[in-house]
Amino acid sequence: MVRKNIRVYSLIGGFLLTAGIVGLGSYKYVLSEPATSVDWIGKAPIVAKVTDMASHGGITNRDCTNTAVQVYRGVTSTPIETHCLVPTAMGLMNTNGNIVQPNGYNKAYPLVNPVGGNPVTIAIPNQPAALSMQGYSSGPGVTLNLYKYLYPHLKFEFTANGPQFRVVEQAEEHFKYADGKVMQLNPFPLTFPQNGRYFIIDTIHNGFMRVDLLNLTMQPFADSLPRDSSGGLFSAATAIDNSGRFAAIAYGAPGSWGTPYFKIVDIDSCTGGFYTDGKLAPNFSCSTVDLRPHLERSIPKLFDIRGVRFVNDRTITFVARHGDAVAGYKYARYSMTAGGQQASLVEYLALGDSYISGEGVYSYREGTDN
Repeated sequence: MVRKNIRVYSLIGGFLLTAGIVGLGSYKYVLSEPATSVDWIGKAPIVAKVTDMASHGGITNRDCTNTAVQVYRGVTSTPIETHCLVPTAMGLMNTNGNIVQPNGYNKAYPLVNPVGGNPVTIAIPNQPAALSMQGYSSGPGVTLNLYKYLYPHLKFEFTANGPQFRVVEQAEEHFKYADGKVMQLNPFPLTFPQNGRYFIIDTIHNGFMRVDLLNLTMQPFADSLPRDSSGGLFSAATAIDNSGRFAAIAYGAPGSWGTPYFKIVDIDSCTGGFYTDGKLAPNFSCSTVDLRPHLERSIPKLFDIRGVRFVNDRTITFVARHGDAVAGYKYARYSMTAGGQQASLVEYLALGDSYISGEGVYSYREGTDN
């Protein structure tokens, strides 16, 4: 039997979140862009070079900003360190999940995760929630858990090595199939939109899925990435727009494992879902287009693509490596505008989202936390 939008299991009481729950209080400020009439599937996009680049910088699917910050590591030690920080509703957190600067603090502090299983806290941009990732990037993959509000799970404490924040409670939600089997995930393609409402990730063998954090539903929308002969996990450049409707996956290069592609998927068009036991490939169908052949006509000797981003609902940017190893590779950033749309590199406006509104500060005036 096939089910659509298999929901995220909760270990609290061992029950499945029911279809009657349409949202959680912790996500009352999660916003998405309204659905648009942009057509990424049926019309050929317009491709234009933005600027030459020195390199493509590797595959970076989670955005952050390199920032010099004071890290309080003891009474006599507050060094200036550079960390790649993500703005969340509770403050700033680095992508390694080991530095946090909550709202109201003028310094950052070490963030210590619970022992066992190598957990890493993953910041969700502009939201009070966070993911907890456990496991390894090779072998069976990793598992993900969800903190609906991260801040109440943190404890400020003094140790012999100085003050720190510690994650002292387990996450509330756990990503499983309907039969209770834990999802094994490939961590490399994990990405969020700018507003942080959704994320996409590869479930390993069972397809890419979009998770909607507002109602805790999952929708498969693309085949999983291949694995090498030893079972190792591959990566791909991924992105999803603020509305959660369109996702982009740029995988591979000529001569690599499998055929390279640059797929755009209309996730809202998908029908079907995961099999309840999670052991077979999901049975789903989505409107999808592979734009790699179109890009190869616009970018001669296209090799691979990195740094894919939805700047807004109608414009994607990416960094392309082209040429060959003999003559020397070249790199350039390109924009790609959906067919029939005006090119624009103006980013989504963030006014009104949870970060701007102050949600997550946990120090409100009476009557204002509505």
